[in-house]
Amino acid sequence: WSDEIISCLTAGDLMSARCERAGEAWFDMDPSNEGKHGPKPTWSAKMPTEIQDLVAVGEIAVVRDETHVAGIRGGKILWSHPLDDASASLVVTRAGCIVTTDSSGFTCVEADSGATSWKAKSPSGKRVAATAPWGDRVLTLGIDGTFHVLDPKACADDEPMCIQPAGKW
Repeated sequence: WSDEIISCLTAGDLMSARCERAGEAWFDMDPSNEGKHGPKPTWSAKMPTEIQDLVAVGEIAVVRDETHVAGIRGGKILWSHPLDDASASLVVTRAGCIVTTDSSGFTCVEADSGATSWKAKSPSGKRVAATAPWGDRVLTLGIDGTFHVLDPKACADDEPMCIQPAGKW
C-alpha cells in the first residue's frame, strides 16, 4: 500500500477527494488513463445489440444478445441463430452442448457448427427464469418456481423423460 493510502485509512478520510485520487492512482483507475492500459485486443466482433451472456467452449466464444445467439472464433462469426425471447439464457453442458432457453423451451446447439442437436419443450409450458450446469445435466428454474433437471443425453436420444421435476421453490 502507498503511504497516501495508509494515511487515508488511518485518518478515516477515505471519502475525501484526496483519498479518492490516491485510490484511483493505486488501483490504476485514473479516469484520464481510461483505455490506455493493457494489451490491444487480438480481435473483436460486433453484435446487433448489447451482449447479455457469454460462455466459452474451447476457442469459441458463444454470445447471446437480445435477438441472437452466435459462435465466434478469432473475430469471425461462425454461425448465428435468432432467438424468440430476449430473456433467453445460455449454459454449457459437460459434453459441450450449448443449451439455450427461450419461450418455447430448450435447444442444444453445437458450438463449432451452430447445428441444432435437439429441442425440448419447457415442461411447465412457461418461460425458464434461470439455468445452471449440474454435472452432465442442466438445472432449470421456471418463472412459476418449479425446478427441473434436464438430461441432454436423454433429450438427444428423444427420450420422453429427458426433463424431470426436481421440486418447487
